[in-house]
Amino acid sequence: MVNLAKHYNQRGKSTLFGAAPLFGDDFSFTDHTPAERGLAPRSFASFFAFANEAAVSRLYGGIHYRSAIQLGIEQGRCIGRQVSALKFKVGQN
Repeated sequence: MVNLAKHYNQRGKSTLFGAAPLFGDDFSFTDHTPAERGLAPRSFASFFAFANEAAVSRLYGGIHYRSAIQLGIEQGRCIGRQVSALKFKVGQN
């Protein structure tokens, strides 16, 4: 049983999922992690598709409210845009 008093409005994972666009919307991949439990691998058209499914799973699991998930995804997208806009210097410590 999940203690909802501790989790109902936290959105850390949704924020992380929302930052998925850092990898681009056109990067498909297959997650082989389920194979460790005898399940079939899962394929996703993009990290964004994965992020949306993962974020919504928190709702289905009764861990977060939809509003917290949506805010978390928005925060993550904002973070992703900010990180993508950074100009890194090559060759400096």
